[in-house]
Amino acid sequence: MKIGLIRVITLDDPEQTGLHGRILEERFPGLEVFSRCIPGQPRGVFDKKTEQEAAPKIAELGQRMAETGGAEAIIISCASDPGLAELRGAVGIPVIGAGTAVAALALVLSDRVATMGITGQTPDRMREILGPRLVGEVRPGGVSTTLDLLTEQGKNASREACKKLAKESGAGVIALSCTGYATIGFAAELAQAAGIPVLDPLIAAGYAVLYTGTSD
Repeated sequence: MKIGLIRVITLDDPEQTGLHGRILEERFPGLEVFSRCIPGQPRGVFDKKTEQEAAPKIAELGQRMAETGGAEAIIISCASDPGLAELRGAVGIPVIGAGTAVAALALVLSDRVATMGITGQTPDRMREILGPRLVGEVRPGGVSTTLDLLTEQGKNASREACKKLAKESGAGVIALSCTGYATIGFAAELAQAAGIPVLDPLIAAGYAVLYTGTSD
């Protein structure tokens, strides 16, 4: 199954651009993923302004991936799901937002869900899905963009924040609200620190794409 994956951070290195796609291909052998970046956002999506800036770029890029790239489904690799509604309205193939996917999967595991990301607030789409079952949210200290997660300081802060969030919220599961954690493959380590399941939004999107009705 051929999947188009949209990165919401502008990257010059093809290896980095394709990283999330390779993660999905390794986890789900039936997927063939090609990745593209939106332009003009070297720091990615990290607040309402950058989310709004990204939405039309995602819709335009996704249309090209569907019409000329041969994508059978599209994944937006961002837990804020920017451009999701616009792209779904523009193409005739499934479009999966990583935030929507991880929120839905979290509810399979628990009625008490907490989130951790780079803004301190759960993305709107995730918040709508979780509703009153959202019991806690946190941004690790010193982390404000996805690039901060690549540093040792960002990783250490994430471990501590995740552990504290699990203890104070009483959550049964933590849904990561930034796909930057997929870049560093950190969900399993965070789960060990927290003592409860920690869900990676990119992997959640991979599970969702298996059930789009277009795979064998």
